[in-house]
Amino acid sequence: MTGEFDKLERALTASLLQTTKCVGQLASEDINFVRTADPELGKALDKQKSRLLTTVRRLVRTGVLGTDLAAPSFSTAEELEDGWGALVDVIDNLLEKVDKCLDDHTGATKAQNVPEASTEDSKVTSAQHRKVENIVKPQKQFANPPRNNPSTPFKPLLHTKPHALLSLQESIEPEMQDDSKTDNDRTSDRSFRHPYELEIRKYRYPSKIYGNRAPIEPLPFESTIATWVDTMDKVHEMLAELKQAEEIAIDLEHHENRTYIGLVSLMQISTRNKDWIVDTLKPWREELQILNEVLADPNIVKVFHGAQMDVIWLQRDLGLYLVGLFDTYHASRSLGYPKHSLAFLLKKFVNFDAQKQYQMADWRIRPLSEEMFNYARADTHFLLYVYDNMKNELLAKANGGPALIDDVLEESKKVALQRYEWPVYDSNFGLGERGWYYMLVKTPAVFSKEQFAVFRAVHRWRDQIARKDDESPAYLVSTATLFNIARDMPSTLPALQAHLTRKIDSISSRVSELLKVVQEAKLDGSNGPEMNDFMANHPGLADYQAKRAARKEGYRAAAQQDQSVADVAKQELLSISGDLKIEQSLFWGSTVHGYEHEQGLQTPKPLIAGFQVPLPNLSAEVFAINGETVEESSNHSLPEHAYIKKTRDSSDDEDVFTLKEHGGPRRPKTKVNLTGPHERIDNTEADFELLNIGKDEKRRRKAEKKKSRREQKLNQKANIDGQAFDYANASTVLYANKHDSLDSRTRGPVVNVNPYAKSLDAPKGLPKKKKDIQGRSATFKS
Repeated sequence: MTGEFDKLERALTASLLQTTKCVGQLASEDINFVRTADPELGKALDKQKSRLLTTVRRLVRTGVLGTDLAAPSFSTAEELEDGWGALVDVIDNLLEKVDKCLDDHTGATKAQNVPEASTEDSKVTSAQHRKVENIVKPQKQFANPPRNNPSTPFKPLLHTKPHALLSLQESIEPEMQDDSKTDNDRTSDRSFRHPYELEIRKYRYPSKIYGNRAPIEPLPFESTIATWVDTMDKVHEMLAELKQAEEIAIDLEHHENRTYIGLVSLMQISTRNKDWIVDTLKPWREELQILNEVLADPNIVKVFHGAQMDVIWLQRDLGLYLVGLFDTYHASRSLGYPKHSLAFLLKKFVNFDAQKQYQMADWRIRPLSEEMFNYARADTHFLLYVYDNMKNELLAKANGGPALIDDVLEESKKVALQRYEWPVYDSNFGLGERGWYYMLVKTPAVFSKEQFAVFRAVHRWRDQIARKDDESPAYLVSTATLFNIARDMPSTLPALQAHLTRKIDSISSRVSELLKVVQEAKLDGSNGPEMNDFMANHPGLADYQAKRAARKEGYRAAAQQDQSVADVAKQELLSISGDLKIEQSLFWGSTVHGYEHEQGLQTPKPLIAGFQVPLPNLSAEVFAINGETVEESSNHSLPEHAYIKKTRDSSDDEDVFTLKEHGGPRRPKTKVNLTGPHERIDNTEADFELLNIGKDEKRRRKAEKKKSRREQKLNQKANIDGQAFDYANASTVLYANKHDSLDSRTRGPVVNVNPYAKSLDAPKGLPKKKKDIQGRSATFKS
């Protein structure tokens, strides 16, 4: 049974991944334009969308069977998007029930009551990797455990300051927030400065970063291995080698599930010749700040990808700071890449597929599995080669100038200047990183006064317990459970325990305390504020709207930047001459060339240089013979022209023809003028003649014409393969016969060039606003 389930799980996962990739690729294209050009594709997309919506509805309804959960109803993609929060709540509840069942089945729930093992017993087997509950918290062994309830602002962990322009004591001098207070009264208002702020602001990147050099190929990933660094002796050996490098690549692996502020669990460092993976969960982790001898060295470039959070984590846990940061994320934005993830860059430059299933793994596990070890190593092993390519591209996009790369370096400096502060909980308005305000703004929930009070009280209680036990608030009480408790306001222990489906010691031992919090908040809420009024007058509303507008403006600016980069590339491409132009038209042959140079005619100026085929001005001079126009050469016998076949006498200067007149047989007119100064093969005259002959003669003539056309088609089919079409001797489109077409098998020309043939097989475009006028005419839209 287990084998069958594993097989089914693998098949479902593969199908889901394939569908997700397909949707992601489609989302990056102009779907509306493609729908217009190909209605069949639009129908197929609508069909698949309907199937996916139906599948999601069935899965949700099946998942809630036997539970007290209600499946959200939606019939369109818009309804699903509007009710996404309700769907997430249902899925969270289902996952919590699954976790509880798995814990009960594997015995993990009972194992929680076993005393935690010592440091010597902290190594877990591969079977225990799945039991996150049993992993000993490494922060309990730290020399300086995390501070979750600080009474003072965060002070840098630095003991010394290598490569300093300003001493450590002077550089971290506290900034006073309120000058009206005395030094004794404003202890909690002091904010320590960034220790390397002066060094970063005055930093000038090495001149070699502006030089274009060939990218250095990384060592083969399969035949090399990273060095595991888990002792201070190995740290010193690594540091000695890092000091000899000109560039180093760095990345971090972070864990947030079983700690309040998070833990840096691994640090990956690579040079051109070697990789290291540093265990940052050792009790002596703060001693790693000796790496500032390299990370703050102005002669060494530090390459990160997406260092926004890495900078914060390095300060908070290890006391490390970056001088000379180059962030490839900002480089990808400046270059206008369609995606900006590290996985995309690895695929683009080295064709390496990153195993992103380990991105959310529990990096506290020791020893690491081989797959996790290789995943961590891959993040930096190729990064310097990616850096080389992107640096060269930045220089090339600026026509050899430093404009683009200077923008990237300036953005990288801004990232390095970030400063960590302790997370502060705002109990009044729920503002801040750990507050409840943004949780309510993003979730379409409407509470009564009592429910609103319970929600805020339980959220505050959850944060207090998380800080005390050094746990993630979401791990103790999930967001879905928090909303459910606020909505139902349980008044008894069994009712409250029904919401707490996960058996967690920190909560199970405090259920009575939580019940009291709910009951008191419900009572106080009867006299409290209405949720809508409170949120409408909230002091954080203006800030939230400003941040939302700034985020949208950032997206818009990024899109404009990407478009500007694309426009520059297009202009550079259009400015290239010679390689993109051809001396002879592939369609018209040498005709244009001959008229332009032999007759000295001026051709129309191309709209886009290098791409538009120049066409001659089809005036009377074009059809001149030996310098004489058609009017001047009336005494000469006008030969059949390459573009207009001679089917009438050239002496007829007054005759005017239309497309309808030469568009093929038409319904006979009652009045037909058969006399005139010329003799020509006129469809109307031929039709009139057919009216005055016998039926047998009509059949004979039609049979002869049909046989003649069939023979012509057969001859054309026999000679068409491997031969270029002779446009010079082909029949003109003005006198094309309605039966002339393209061969259905070879798609090659049969007799005449018929402009209507391919248009009949083309996909339909937008519906016409009005009906076409009756008659043999057509309108060609560009």
